[in-house]
Amino acid sequence: MTDPFPPLTEQSCSNCRYGIQLHKRHDDAMRCARHAPQVLASECRRTEDPATVWGHWPATLPELWCGEWGPQK
Repeated sequence: MTDPFPPLTEQSCSNCRYGIQLHKRHDDAMRCARHAPQVLASECRRTEDPATVWGHWPATLPELWCGEWGPQK
């Protein structure tokens, strides 16, 4: 039986189905949508209007992937 996943050395945020490229960043950071968005603490919000900020997905560098890689469809 063959392994359906590529070797661990090839698994990263950049080729994971949950990794989404952040175009406004210049450090190759990805947005990880593996889990539900996390609610921001009030001191981290950019605006005081609670209707505009509900949560966010964490940004991560491709080499610091979470280890829960999923193949792209």
